[in-house]
Amino acid sequence: MNYSKFTLADLLSDPYFCEWAATPTPATNLFWQTWLMEHPEKKELITQAQLIVRSIDFEKTPEAEIDDEKILYRIKATLQKDREKALEIPASQDKPNTNPEAHRSFASKQAFLGRWTSLAAAFAGTLFVASIVYFFITQYQNTDVSYRTAYGETKTVVLPDSSEILLNGNSSLRFSANWQTENTREVWLTGEAYFHVQEIAQRQGIAPTSDNPDNDNLIKFVVHTDALDIEVVGTQFNVNTRREKTEVVLSSGKVRLKIEDQDELVMEPGEMVGYSQQDHQIVRKVVNPEVYASWKNNHLIFDEVPLQKVAEILKDTYGIEVVFEDEQLSEKVLKGVFPSDNVDVLLAALSDIYHIRISKTERKIIFHKE
Repeated sequence: MNYSKFTLADLLSDPYFCEWAATPTPATNLFWQTWLMEHPEKKELITQAQLIVRSIDFEKTPEAEIDDEKILYRIKATLQKDREKALEIPASQDKPNTNPEAHRSFASKQAFLGRWTSLAAAFAGTLFVASIVYFFITQYQNTDVSYRTAYGETKTVVLPDSSEILLNGNSSLRFSANWQTENTREVWLTGEAYFHVQEIAQRQGIAPTSDNPDNDNLIKFVVHTDALDIEVVGTQFNVNTRREKTEVVLSSGKVRLKIEDQDELVMEPGEMVGYSQQDHQIVRKVVNPEVYASWKNNHLIFDEVPLQKVAEILKDTYGIEVVFEDEQLSEKVLKGVFPSDNVDVLLAALSDIYHIRISKTERKIIFHKE
């Protein structure tokens, strides 16, 4: 089968593709993953078709009752339900195809193939596929794909354009299911994430140039936060949106910040720009990017950081509340490198350094008076 010439409608009418999209097996996974490696230009088309197949709720219906109106009604109802509740893919799951929110259950592979074949045969393939595509275009295209992490969890998200985003704990990322690489690429972030954005030329034959956000030959990538928009073309940077503040730390390339009622800022590598939503103040300074993004390498680097700031990190990222019996303790500073996946190591070090007793429950830490 020459899938390289398939359109969206062709994929949706192909039982082998639909079987893989709905209920993948090791064999079908191997075939389609190998095929995508050989045809990377088809990744967006495949992703769109997968989302459509996974959005359709096939219920058991006697074949005698199969007709176009019922099928159209079912498609419309399912897409409307997904539109009201955006497709969420919990970041804790390494195999998206097992996600109960992202995929609809099917009785068995044989049942699925039988249902799909019956439906396609009932409409000679054309009306059924056209109906799916129509409803997808008119209703499903506004649905978002969402990723989220639990407290203390990290997750790598690979976008359709091969850009990689590493989410820190207690964070979420969303983007349109109708992702179009040829247009401005947009994502929405809450929490903290490290971005590695791929450069993509606007049209074939134009090679990406230096990291220049004003280069019209490169397709822009925009990160939306509650406070500001970050516009890039290909670069690496860390974004933190906690506590009504947004901090952007640039590791490489250039980014442009668009802040409401403020002049645009173009950042250079090694800079940090912080913006407060409360007082609308901007702080700009030179920093070591590896300190701010150390969490992506499973480390927490503190360079003369007040314990109050350490407490905020524990609360925001790990969901652990910190109580200081003596407020003066919160003003002490910490310097050192600690594993990000074992809070107990950090607490033991703090107890030794400051000669204080620290008690801990599942979600609460108390720094007792000296």
